[in-house]
Amino acid sequence: MQLIRAAWLAVPVVVGLTLLIVWLATGAAEPWGPGWQVAVPFVVFLPVWAAVAAKLWETDAEAGGKSWKGFPATAYLTMTAIVLVWSVSFAAPGSVLAKPKICGPIPSTCQSTFLVMSEACNDVAAVNINLINFSGSVDNPYTFNVYTTYSDCWKCKPRRIFHRSVTVPPTGSNLIERAFYLPTAHGITEMTIEFGPEGLQLPSYTLTHLHPGNQGVYQLNAYSTRLATWFTLDEVESSWSSTVPLATLLTCLVVLYAAWAVGNKIADHMLDGAGFSEAVGICWSSCSRAPGGYTSLAVEMDSGANVNARELGEKAPSSKRARVKALDVLRGSSLVVMNVANYGGMGYWWLDHSKWDGLTVADLVFPWFVWIMGVAMAVAFEGKRLGEGGRSLAFLHVVRRSATLFSVGLLLSTSDGLTSFADLRIPNVLQRFALSYFVSALCILFVPKKPASGTYDAIDSGVEDPMSDAVEPTLWADIRKNTWSWLDPSLRELPIFAAVSCLWLVITFSASFTRDGHDCPAGYLGPGGVSENGMHFNCTGGIANYIDSKMFGPRHMYSGCFPCDTYMDYDVATGRCDYTVGHDPEGFLGALNSVVLCWLGVVTGRIVRDTAGKRRATAFWLAALGFAQCLTAACLCGFQQFGGAIPVNKNLWSFSFILLMSGSGTFLLLFFLATVDWWRLWQGKPFLFVGMNSILYYAMHEALQNYVPFSAPQDGMLTKAMQVISVALGVATNVTVVYWLYRNKLFLKI
Repeated sequence: MQLIRAAWLAVPVVVGLTLLIVWLATGAAEPWGPGWQVAVPFVVFLPVWAAVAAKLWETDAEAGGKSWKGFPATAYLTMTAIVLVWSVSFAAPGSVLAKPKICGPIPSTCQSTFLVMSEACNDVAAVNINLINFSGSVDNPYTFNVYTTYSDCWKCKPRRIFHRSVTVPPTGSNLIERAFYLPTAHGITEMTIEFGPEGLQLPSYTLTHLHPGNQGVYQLNAYSTRLATWFTLDEVESSWSSTVPLATLLTCLVVLYAAWAVGNKIADHMLDGAGFSEAVGICWSSCSRAPGGYTSLAVEMDSGANVNARELGEKAPSSKRARVKALDVLRGSSLVVMNVANYGGMGYWWLDHSKWDGLTVADLVFPWFVWIMGVAMAVAFEGKRLGEGGRSLAFLHVVRRSATLFSVGLLLSTSDGLTSFADLRIPNVLQRFALSYFVSALCILFVPKKPASGTYDAIDSGVEDPMSDAVEPTLWADIRKNTWSWLDPSLRELPIFAAVSCLWLVITFSASFTRDGHDCPAGYLGPGGVSENGMHFNCTGGIANYIDSKMFGPRHMYSGCFPCDTYMDYDVATGRCDYTVGHDPEGFLGALNSVVLCWLGVVTGRIVRDTAGKRRATAFWLAALGFAQCLTAACLCGFQQFGGAIPVNKNLWSFSFILLMSGSGTFLLLFFLATVDWWRLWQGKPFLFVGMNSILYYAMHEALQNYVPFSAPQDGMLTKAMQVISVALGVATNVTVVYWLYRNKLFLKI
């Protein structure tokens, strides 16, 4: 038996490492000769091997042998990564480790008053200029200027990216190769071209709504006749599709997941046929579900507790409550997306933070996490801890947890090479968590209200009690039954959080100030810089940024050039650069709205708690609350990205933003409740592992993001495919760590 286990584990590892070595030795540019004939059977065999290996290993443990928990799955993940890299290379030869064909300088940032150009090799296109049938000479040169505005820069004035004095032969054309380079992450709203004899007023021509592709080569053709002059931008070398690497990754993961499921079925058949099940008395997946809803062999985790297997007909143990898995899955999925965004977003703009107004995927995760904390407070803190220990012990718990979160946040603020405490960033992510948690918890503790009436076990199991009523109640009866139990405490607390929101509104829309000679009007919520043609250049973030600069000082705020990388004023021809003041998205004024967002999560958690066992009522109230919040947010922003009364803005944590985050989070929680807790269509893995060790996962990915294998180097030479693979492997490494901790019942709690 031991020999079978050793061979089963060793053979695929040796084959996989051999494939990787041969693939790298051949240059990794294309599949080597007959190598694919060896690799493809291995790819098919891998899921079956992993499934059987996992079951053999667990069989040994059940029989009293030694077990390294999680080893088979970890080995499977490693082999999957190797096969994934090889598969992408096979599908698109040269796209993984090949160097980009286009690299060029694009405006990056300002250093004092000088423009810094950075060498970009991803999301960049080259532009040639072809002048056709223009009459010019050395004595009569022409001036050629190109200005651009991008779709992510709201109402920005054009900035010059190309200037040259050119002479054109009397007949024929003049081709200027690689005249300038264009970022391709966002479309070009306008390209304005000035062309004419030097010394005269230059006529301008405009091209609109251009979408150059990554690694493409384009030609700006200038045509002239006696009657007219016009310009076209044509593609002369095809661009690389930016979506192919990500689509390939997702396809491979789906296929491998399906193969893993098939492998489990095959493993059941192989082991049952070999008599292994009878030998150790273990039943595999084909008989793991016993009538009545309990599993004959299951491991359910709750704060590190192991719920033993239950015999058929036994009552579920009540000493340990089960968790609301939907919360862990939602928390874990938010953290994984945050991990992807912090590791560079795979080079996709929609996996990076928005430049100012609007939303990207990366903007969702932090506020969702604050909101989830509020949901968990209603379910766990208000429903259990407050009832068991009383207000005094609960208050001490709140103080300790808030102080711990704030301290860990300060510690992580030193991970960016801090050399002096005078430069320590005070407002940050975990500090925002600490403040939101502290204020919301104090309101739960000290606002007079009736004790929470929710039944925790019923919430977590997601099972409706069939004996609760002799006659099945109507939907309206379910809705009415427990409405007041969650509505009453929420209405009692509403004035406090309404006052907090009103404070944000009053400060934002009534306070004006002056900075560096620029008058910043009350209610300004823009990015400053060249937005609105530079009318409010140094007013970035309005009064929120001004308060932070006075409260913390510039040295204790976010030191990056944000959003000045998008809204700075520059001129490539002269090298001049001017930028607006930086903005800290975790500042004080936005923290007021994050407190309200956390409380909105508490309200949602009360609905889940107090409608326990009444799924229809839970679904109704969650859907109604989510719809009302999303609709209100849409009305406040005018159903548009830019220009609304209160735009959706993550950098300011605007009121419309927190309403949209709470509403969308409510819908997502309802989805996970239905699929994970109620109908059990999905176990929530691997997000469940992350959600149950959320603080550890966040701290680990922040502290280790510059170290291999948690993250690959993100230099400009990486292709889009290599960026996707490097981020995927980094995130997979983090998930693997928390999976090992999950299997070994180790959880970090604060």
